[in-house]
Amino acid sequence: MRGRTSSDRPVSAPARVRPGAGSVSGAGRITEDTGGRDGNARPRSFLNLLVIGFLIGSGADLKAQPAEAPLPPLHLGFGSGPRSVTNGRMVESIFHLYMRPNAWLERLEDDSTSRTARALRLAKFPIDAYVSNLHTLLLHEFGHAEAAWLNGASAAWERTPAGVAGAFGRWVVYSSPDGLSSRRYAAMTAGGFDATGAAFEDLSVRMLGRDRIEYSYLPLLLSYKLDLSRYVLDMPRPGHETRAHAGNDAVNYLRNHAVSSGNTPSSIHRTMRRGAILNVLDPVFLWAAYQYGDGFLWNGRQEFHNPMVSLGSGWKLYAGTGFWLSETGPRYRLRAIFRRAGTMIQVVPSWGDGGQWSIEGRIRNRLSDRVVSHLSGAVWSQRDLPDPGPNRGGGSIGAGVTTAIGEKMAVEVVAEYKTAGALLGRDFQRGPHLRIGLAYGR
Repeated sequence: MRGRTSSDRPVSAPARVRPGAGSVSGAGRITEDTGGRDGNARPRSFLNLLVIGFLIGSGADLKAQPAEAPLPPLHLGFGSGPRSVTNGRMVESIFHLYMRPNAWLERLEDDSTSRTARALRLAKFPIDAYVSNLHTLLLHEFGHAEAAWLNGASAAWERTPAGVAGAFGRWVVYSSPDGLSSRRYAAMTAGGFDATGAAFEDLSVRMLGRDRIEYSYLPLLLSYKLDLSRYVLDMPRPGHETRAHAGNDAVNYLRNHAVSSGNTPSSIHRTMRRGAILNVLDPVFLWAAYQYGDGFLWNGRQEFHNPMVSLGSGWKLYAGTGFWLSETGPRYRLRAIFRRAGTMIQVVPSWGDGGQWSIEGRIRNRLSDRVVSHLSGAVWSQRDLPDPGPNRGGGSIGAGVTTAIGEKMAVEVVAEYKTAGALLGRDFQRGPHLRIGLAYGR
């Protein structure tokens, strides 16, 4: 079904996302934002936030344990956000359970560089790559589902049309009888990338918080980062799409953002391709790819030194690049992470078309062997709506604490308030967020 906006500008047919992922259908007309939220958006009461769900995998931040301790295998938690981090830790926990049996490979040979051990690792690599991609797909679907829920859409799992590829021959289709704006369609289409992008940043920061990093999480880290770039780079130029591209998230984001923003598809396409390249030039991504290939697969090393650069006086630095498809347009991202002893400071500037920009800051400080504090904040200037017009200021502020309970358990409580605006891993609307988590580790 082909929808039209209230101004009767043509909109692409159902803004479906990639097969097997959360996608949006054209059921119900597409309307333009006229100020505020969509008429069918779900209410934003505080109680509403608290009952979003209970998810295996959300919770606490690595418990308050020494930096050298391994990642815990299980997280439990509930709350309202950041939801992408919540779901990312769930997927991470499941992937950890898959990777743990890999220890038998290291026990087969005393010499990890022997031909037999190397052949076994290389033979298992396609399986590890497939499983890490499957876990990334799972997180991607959660991202679409959450974006649809927040935008008042219903979902159905349907067979893909003839000529369109799909995961297991199906894709998820979202629809709303009252109609959704093209901005909301773009948000649902990009919801999967939002989830994997936020999960990559969360996992990479926690890995950089230790002096030595285990090999077992590198495949998942790489898969998270590639999720957006591979779909954008596979995207054809505007006007050259075929039926086979009906399931490409990037194609559908471009179509809907062009309608809502007034920017030309060709200019959005150029921005997205540049961003996809910048995304994979992230030093931690390149480092992880090299260490997993040369370090683990070829030479059998299971731990690697932290890649952060020493600045002197005990401080270390990591600088990274990223890209994000936000509700108000594509955004380039940079990350600077400073670490000394039990303190980590993050500064994340981002910018996009129309002079939009934001700066996020986060501080994690180890107060004692059992307590870690968290502070976060952001300021931005961006469109209140994606239509051309003056930018509006906004921001967020948050705080939390992680406390160890016994030897293998920790509880985390994080609260945040934000004004209306696009922020990676958060809902566009203003309101409070609360996350309560439980981590169980070794």
